[in-house]
Amino acid sequence: MPPGGQVPSRPRSGRGPVLVVAILLLAVALVIFLMRAGSDGFPDSALGYERLHSEDADRAERAVEDIRVGDVEIRGAVYGSGDEPELFAALYENYPAGVEAETIIQGAASGAETSGGAVDQGSLRSAASGGYSFACMSGGGPGFLIPGGPSRQGVLCVFQGELVGVLVTTHTEDPTLGLAAVRAFVEALEAA
Repeated sequence: MPPGGQVPSRPRSGRGPVLVVAILLLAVALVIFLMRAGSDGFPDSALGYERLHSEDADRAERAVEDIRVGDVEIRGAVYGSGDEPELFAALYENYPAGVEAETIIQGAASGAETSGGAVDQGSLRSAASGGYSFACMSGGGPGFLIPGGPSRQGVLCVFQGELVGVLVTTHTEDPTLGLAAVRAFVEALEAA
């Protein structure tokens, strides 16, 4: 302390508040990155089923993700009760614009039949709402629900809009009810 006076204050650089803001922004960015890094775009539950993380479910998801059609990338998710799969979903990334839902379901039906399933082409039902086109048909057999899976009966549905994908479910064999299920699934995807 100088004799007879006050200690002069240090001049402030203004870097303190800037540094605090920069650290806060980095922390927020890190939290957002970590939250999104674990997310594959699928909800944890859909249509009353929980996402399965069993060895069989992971194998089925990887099998679908290994399929390559041009630049299209496919991500899959298996849902069910306990370890029993009841619903399979796939999202297509980089899908060509302008492809009709009926064309997409023909390709998905071919894939189900290649896996050992059978699809009733005459059961095709389609609808449009909320910027999406939907199409469903009934089917079944080995590999119908998930590649390499047991023989099951249900519906194969596709959706085409902002998102493009496939939904296979065994909770109904009626393609009209499948249309309601696929709409509800798209809503769950958009909320995830």
